[in-house]
Amino acid sequence: MIHKPFIIPIEYSKITPQENNDKVKALFISFDFKYEPQVVLQTPQKILETIFKDSKIQPIFFTQGFHMYVSPFEQFLGSNTNVLASFIVRQKHMQSHGMTIPEVVCGNAVIFGTINPLSKKLDNKDHSVSYHLIEEVTHTYGSLQKSI
Repeated sequence: MIHKPFIIPIEYSKITPQENNDKVKALFISFDFKYEPQVVLQTPQKILETIFKDSKIQPIFFTQGFHMYVSPFEQFLGSNTNVLASFIVRQKHMQSHGMTIPEVVCGNAVIFGTINPLSKKLDNKDHSVSYHLIEEVTHTYGSLQKSI
């Protein structure tokens, strides 16, 4: 039997045993399409506080192992359409359910991973976003940017 090595992603490694490293990598998607998606390395709480200020936010969960935070207030206002986040929501819904939805995301969005990389289990907490999702979103951004 061949065993795969147990690899801890760099953001979960500690320099010293006493260090407490709660930082994760999240993907920030600005509603302003002139800004590319950005990877943010910080604690989940600090990321959410910085981007959404005092807003009461709730995650939108996807079956592909990630979740997205958006501002309910921005959704209510219906302004500042986030073209990229809307495209991702529609695409992932289509992949999961085989049908499109007319959902529009307004305001800024932040994506976290939902699967604990240490246990490899879904726990619906804010973990680092997967590298393949970062690549997919940045590739989609480039494609949309060319078409606009």
